[in-house]
Amino acid sequence: MKFILASTSKRRIEYLKNFGFDFDIKTVEIAEKVFEGDPVKTVIYNAYMKAYEISKNNNLIVIGMDTIVELNGKIFGKPKDKLENFKMIKELLGKNHRVITGIVALKGEFSIIDYVISVVHFRKEVDMEVIEKYVESSEGLDKAGGYAIQGLGSIFIDEVLGPVDNVIGIPVLKVYEILNMMEEV
Repeated sequence: MKFILASTSKRRIEYLKNFGFDFDIKTVEIAEKVFEGDPVKTVIYNAYMKAYEISKNNNLIVIGMDTIVELNGKIFGKPKDKLENFKMIKELLGKNHRVITGIVALKGEFSIIDYVISVVHFRKEVDMEVIEKYVESSEGLDKAGGYAIQGLGSIFIDEVLGPVDNVIGIPVLKVYEILNMMEEV
């Protein structure tokens, strides 16, 4: 089933293509909002706004997604710079945090809104020099929480509870389920 992905994320695009999904890519600039203390509302709102703007002029299913990292109520988006990236990684060390992806599918007046949560535990003992080298790689600058589980950022991770692909920002099985439900509309 063909759909439109409302995303500029190279990871999402590549992942979905690798799984054989049939989609076009359209992007829209939205002012993403953070609802402090409510990470689920944050990802659902941002995913919805991405999909909504594109769905206004389309008859195909439009899927929007948004991913954040949450630690004890504090929401971590993408770091603004290397210093913020360093501080994020340091703050996550030795702790469990949640990675939450909101997924919104729209077609006409029909919508499906869902989210996926994975819990990630970061190692406690990591030399500051290792963190500095990671930050210098710039890999985490465009990632929620400042790290990429599928890349060099995996060195910080002890354990993941829940879908690993959600930590990458693209819970493939959930997208598949949503598309199947939308096909019945």
